[in-house]
Amino acid sequence: MSTQPLPEYVAPRLLAEENVVLEGAIPLSRFSRLADYLCGGRGDVRVKLQFNQGKGGILVIGGHVRADVAMQCQYCLDPVEVAVSAGLDLVLVDSARAGAAGELPDAILLEEDDIGLVSLVEDDLILSLPMVARHGSGDCIGNLEYKQDEGPTDNPFAVLERLKQK
Repeated sequence: MSTQPLPEYVAPRLLAEENVVLEGAIPLSRFSRLADYLCGGRGDVRVKLQFNQGKGGILVIGGHVRADVAMQCQYCLDPVEVAVSAGLDLVLVDSARAGAAGELPDAILLEEDDIGLVSLVEDDLILSLPMVARHGSGDCIGNLEYKQDEGPTDNPFAVLERLKQK
C-alpha cells in the first residue's frame, strides 16, 4: 500500500499487474472542470484506488474519492461546505478490446500507457455534486430578509363582505 504523495500520471497496466493500492491526496486546484461548480479551490481530494487485472487481461480500477468543497447556497447565495464522495468501479480497455467496451460499465479507452489521476476521478466527483447546494434546514433563513408593508391594506373583497351582511 502506498501512502506517499500521488503522482500526476500513473501506468495502470504496471500497477494492475502488482495489484497496487494508491492512497493519498490531490490538491483541489488541479481539478479545472470541477472548479466551475465551486466557490473556491482550497483543500484536497482524498483518493484511494485499487488497480487489478480482471478476466481476459482487462484492467479494473476500484476505489473511493471524497472531498469537502465550498459551493454557493442556492437560497442565500453564501458559500456552503459540502461533503462529496464517489465510489469508483472503472474498466480500462485498449484499442484492441475497444469493441467490447460498449458492453462494459464505465469503460474507458486507454490510448496511452499513462493516464492522469485527475482525469480518472474528476467526472465521478462532478456527478456526485448535489444538484442544489444549500445550508441545512433553517440555517440560511436569517440571511433572507422579507419585508412586508405594515400599512393598511385594501381588501378587494370588502365590498362583497358588506353585500353578504345585508
